[in-house]
Amino acid sequence: MEKIDDYLQINEAAAYLGISPSTLRNWEKQGKLTTHRNPINSYRLYKKKDLENLLKSAEFSAAGFHSAEDVLHSGLLPEASCLITDLRMPGIQGVELQHSLKREYPNLPIVMITAHRDERIRQSALSDGAAFFFYKPFDPNDLLGAVLSAIYGSAKED
Repeated sequence: MEKIDDYLQINEAAAYLGISPSTLRNWEKQGKLTTHRNPINSYRLYKKKDLENLLKSAEFSAAGFHSAEDVLHSGLLPEASCLITDLRMPGIQGVELQHSLKREYPNLPIVMITAHRDERIRQSALSDGAAFFFYKPFDPNDLLGAVLSAIYGSAKED
């Protein structure tokens, strides 16, 4: 039986994927995602599994996490080909996660995303080894291209 914890509201789902809520609504209109409605308040709800399947449709195995701590304790990092992380998260921040992962997994490409424009932090993340850095909202095709470039060794973003 499904639980409410298996669903995310639109802002949570957008953050989970690193996209804007409007992009999520566009994907819904294009039939890429199924929307469910909360029976109490009719808010849009998205199944976590559907979000993961969207990433898998690009032939990637994907896992979503709510925090950096969840990533670090998942046991999945040794098999990871790329990590997409938000800069600002509850608990450990994206830059701290990046530093930790670069020590243990120096060859793991990291793509950083954020809604907070700060060129100094962007340059710092890139010089510390982030493969790509995106400001939200961004085009999902750009993110997919960055992941492919990060995994298959194309040039790093300047």
